[in-house]
Parts: sequence; structure tokens; C-alpha cells
Amino acid sequence: MMIKVPSTENEVGEKASFNNILVKHLFASNLAVQNLRLLKLRDNQQLPSKHRTQELFRSWLFDISNSSEDLAPQTTIAEEKEEIDILERLIRALRDSPVTPGEISSADEEMDRLMSQDPQRVMNSLSKYMLEVFSNPETLANILLLVGRQPFKLMYGTGVTMAVAGLTHKNFMVKEAAIRAFEQWNDPSSLKILTNLGDLPEWLMSYIRDVIASIQESTSAASA
Repeated sequence: MMIKVPSTENEVGEKASFNNILVKHLFASNLAVQNLRLLKLRDNQQLPSKHRTQELFRSWLFDISNSSEDLAPQTTIAEEKEEIDILERLIRALRDSPVTPGEISSADEEMDRLMSQDPQRVMNSLSKYMLEVFSNPETLANILLLVGRQPFKLMYGTGVTMAVAGLTHKNFMVKEAAIRAFEQWNDPSSLKILTNLGDLPEWLMSYIRDVIASIQESTSAASA
């Protein structure tokens, strides 16, 4: 067990000054550059000597770990566990029954169940997972097909962003799955995305033109 020695008045003032410098200069950056900035601050004589800086930094880490252990991290851990559970259920369903155009798979049914409970959490989980599997075209395409079958009002934002990301993928299977998502949503707001695509094989451009025409036709019929 670590025993904290009571601080003197000078030490309290020194720690407060040190903590203020950390908050001002370090937390605006990411962890990758914090060590470099810390060294620069010391070299510029904004911090004490190397040995004293290390002591104060260890003390600061000890203080924040103690003050926060009963607060937000518990909620964060619970949320992370819930997101992991969501992903495990979807991944298992996708493995057992991949998404096939024109058919309802067990993955579709599982997605519907989860979306009815907490759509925002589901989409957050899927968007993170998409980044992890971006180099796996088959899995990525299945995710986009799954997302494309959900109502557009639930997909506006995260789901649409995922589909746009799919359009940038070098694999044509992923691109096609992303276009199919826009086709199924059939929403006029997709036109500004689809009409700005280019440098694709003719068969894929032909598909895009068909989707654009279908959306425009639906929009015209709705406004008539």
C-alpha cells in the first residue's frame, strides 16, 4: 500500500502550479505528443528540474487516479461492455448467416432487435467495428448491407457516414454494398452524394445511374 506523506505549504503551492501547467499545455494534445511537450516545457524552464518534474508528475497521476476511480470510468466500462456484447451478437449472427440481397438473414433479425433497444449504441458499436475490419472486404460489405436495410431516419448520420466511407474503399464489392444501402434508403438527400461519384467501372456507374433515377422518380411521385 502506498502511504501519502502530508505535504508542506510550499509543496502544495508547487503542486498546484505544476498541475495548472499540465492542464494548460498538455490536454489540448493527444498522448503521442504529450511527452515531447513535457520535455519542451521543462527545457523552457516552465517546469522544475528533471528529477522534481518526475516526482510531481507521478504525484499528479496518483491524485487523478484516486479522485476519478469512483466516478466516470465505471460508467465508461459498463458502456464498453455493452458495446462489446452488441458486437458479439451481431458478429455471431453474421458468421452464422451472412447478409444476402433479397433474403432476410438472422443477422437482419438480430440487428432489428438491437436497434429497437438502443439504436445509438448499436450504430456507435458498428461504426467502431467498421474501422477495425476496413481491410476485410467481405465483413465490411456485410456490415453495409446490414445497415442499408434499416430505416433511413435511423441511419441518417452514422449510417450514412459509414456508407460514404464504403464508397471510398478500393474493393468493388464494398463499393457495391455501399451503393445498395443508398438504393434501399431511397432518400433524396443521397443524390448529392451519388451524383458526385466518378472514376468507377462502367457496370458500377450504370448501377449508380439506375439508383439515382429511381430516387428521382420516387421523389417526383411523392411531390406530385
